[in-house]
Amino acid sequence: MDKRITGVVPIVLTPLKKNGDIDTQSCERLVDYLIENGAAALFALGSASEGYLLDNKQRLEAVSAFAKAARKRVPLIVGCSHLSPRNVFEFLKQIKTIGVDGVHYIPEDLKLGDDRLVHLVKSYAEKSPVPLYLYHNTKRGKKITLKVVKALKPHPNIRGIKVGGYDREEMKAFLEVEDDGFQILGSGGGQFLDWLQLGASAVTASSACCFPILFQKIYNEYLNGDLLAAEEHQTKWNEFHSAIPNTASENGEYAAEEKYVLRQLGVIKEDHCHFPLRSLSAMEKQQVNFALKKYCKLLYS
Repeated sequence: MDKRITGVVPIVLTPLKKNGDIDTQSCERLVDYLIENGAAALFALGSASEGYLLDNKQRLEAVSAFAKAARKRVPLIVGCSHLSPRNVFEFLKQIKTIGVDGVHYIPEDLKLGDDRLVHLVKSYAEKSPVPLYLYHNTKRGKKITLKVVKALKPHPNIRGIKVGGYDREEMKAFLEVEDDGFQILGSGGGQFLDWLQLGASAVTASSACCFPILFQKIYNEYLNGDLLAAEEHQTKWNEFHSAIPNTASENGEYAAEEKYVLRQLGVIKEDHCHFPLRSLSAMEKQQVNFALKKYCKLLYS
């Protein structure tokens, strides 16, 4: 795996059956859909992927399906986070033969001190068979400070950090610590263009799992210097996103909306979320259908 990822990195949702089991066939179709539409890498088992709700058996089943479909065409980076260190070490041992290219880690112990966090992450990096990426997401885990980043970035098996958040100054501060061996991955469909303008070479987004063509378009327009077109498409995307339901206030994520979109596109079979998250109501599905129809030219071409 090359050290630097460049382009659109979809956060891969985790297709599920009604009973919570992994829908491996839909996992494989989803990966093909994303790679065929320009994904630079795949970021799986993260927050929007409901990875925090899956046990290790489910995680391994999903990772195996994703890796089987990816066939090393693009890097596959999967979540290893768990409050129990023994579970993390076991997961790292189990993925050795699966064929992933990296792991990402959200520190789930909110009270852990920075020095202990540095020690913990270094311990995981030492045992990981693939490069480790930090995952800064204060809605899901402990805040990863710049002090922690600077202490960890010299480690040869720690490759970078994915930064979630909406604070432009914080985004800039993280990008200032980037170098050839340590990459900052931006995050968020609504901040996609902002990240590019600040200097990020790769941006992750769960919305790119549904609409990889749109985000590839924004990325290419920015890269080619057509900022007006990129801004217009980003603005239109934000309008679309405001027009669909918002279950994040209950679910914490947009998994319900995004899974329903993928089902409507024929990419996954069902739109079930993992317990205790809920799926969309009939009225909410109608709202999504209306928005998809209204913005179809933007989203699909």
